[in-house]
Amino acid sequence: MSTRVHATIAAAMFVLAVAVSADAATFASAKTLYAAAAYEEALSELANADEGTDVDQIEQYRALCLIALGRTDEASRSLERIVTRNPTYRLSEADAPPRLVSLFKDARQRVLPAAAKERYGKAKASFDARDFGAAAKGFRELLAIIGDSADTPGVADLQQLASGFLTLSEASLPPVAAPPATEANVPSPTAAATVYSPESSDVVPPVEVERTMPQFAMSRSIGAYQIKGALAVVIDEAGRVESARMVKATLVAYDRQLLAAAQRWVFRPATKAGTPVKFRKVYSIVLVSQP
Repeated sequence: MSTRVHATIAAAMFVLAVAVSADAATFASAKTLYAAAAYEEALSELANADEGTDVDQIEQYRALCLIALGRTDEASRSLERIVTRNPTYRLSEADAPPRLVSLFKDARQRVLPAAAKERYGKAKASFDARDFGAAAKGFRELLAIIGDSADTPGVADLQQLASGFLTLSEASLPPVAAPPATEANVPSPTAAATVYSPESSDVVPPVEVERTMPQFAMSRSIGAYQIKGALAVVIDEAGRVESARMVKATLVAYDRQLLAAAQRWVFRPATKAGTPVKFRKVYSIVLVSQP
C-alpha cells in the first residue's frame, strides 16, 4: 500500500474522530444549557447533535426542553419517536422528572400497539415461511416489547398470540444434538450395571410412588393442536431417577420443566430374583390444546 493511501486512510479516520467528538461536545453543551434553563439554546444545540450520538437521549433532552417551554404536544411527539424507533426503551423513573415519565407512558401507550403489530407481522411471516428460528426470535422480541404493558388496548391479544406461536415455533425447531461421547463421560461397559427394560421377562418392573407431572398451560387463541413426545428415565436400585432425557421433544419450555420434575420422581425399584436392579422406562407425553 502506498504512502499516499496510508495518509488518505489516516486523514479519513481523523475526520471521523473529530466528527464524533464534535457531536459528543454538542450534546454535552445542550445538556449544560438545559441545566442552566437556556431551553431554546439547548434545543438549537440538540438539532445539531442528531448524528453520532445516542438518538434516544437526544429526544429525551429535547422533550425536557419542550416541557419546560410549555410545548407539551411537541414533547409528546419527541417521546413517540423514541418508542417507534425502540419499543423496548424504558425511562428510569428514579432519575427522570415525573412530568417526563407521565408523558412517556402516555406516548408509549399510543405508539406501542402499532409497533407491536409490526413486529408480530414480521414474526408471523417467518412462521408461515417455516423459518422457525427467525419466528421464535421475533416472537421473543415482541413479548419483550410488550413486557408489563399487556393491559394496553390492542396489545393483550397480541401477547397471547405471540406466546402461542413462540411455543409452536420452539416445538418445530430441530432438536439440539447431544454432545459427543468422550472417555470422561462414557462409563466402562464392564463397570456399568445392567439396565433392564419391560422386555426383560425375568424382572419385576418398578412401581410408581410419586410421579408429579408439570402442568401444561397454553393460550387457546391459536386453535386446537396436539403435540406428542416421549420421555425415557432410568430408575436406579433405590427407586430414584438416575437419568432422564427426551426421546422425542414436545415444547422446549415444557420439556425443561418435565426433565426437572422427573428428577423428583420416586419408585419402588425393579427387582430380579428379589434383588433391586436398574430399569429403563419410557413414558409417552401428549400435550393437547382445545380452541
